[in-house]
Amino acid sequence: MSLRVGDRIVREAALETRPPRPIRTASGESLPPAPLSGAFTVREKLEAPAWKPPAWVWAEAGRAVPTPLPELSGGLGRYVVVLTDEVVLHSPPPADSPLQGPKPGSFLAPEADLAAIWKRIGPETRVYVF
Repeated sequence: MSLRVGDRIVREAALETRPPRPIRTASGESLPPAPLSGAFTVREKLEAPAWKPPAWVWAEAGRAVPTPLPELSGGLGRYVVVLTDEVVLHSPPPADSPLQGPKPGSFLAPEADLAAIWKRIGPETRVYVF
């Protein structure tokens, strides 16, 4: 990740990604997900938002799926930048979150790096993924 102001790079950080989950059609067919690339516009940025992990997140983590599914404060991490309904840039989830690592189809950045750029980004910031 690099944050640029004009042609100057003001912050760089390594990102982790996790491929999107396959798309399942109504007939049960599994389609490959779209690649994580292109141009995005930041929709919103959230600090420690509540997140209700889907059942498959609990199952993938090898944990019992709670009923009802709980909403976890900061479940995606302290900083979350929403790019689309499914794609976010987020800091590491807390230890009690069943999600460890990046959310599928999203990007994980070190918390210190997101904290450093937090005030410089907002809705309408353009994000390019190569």
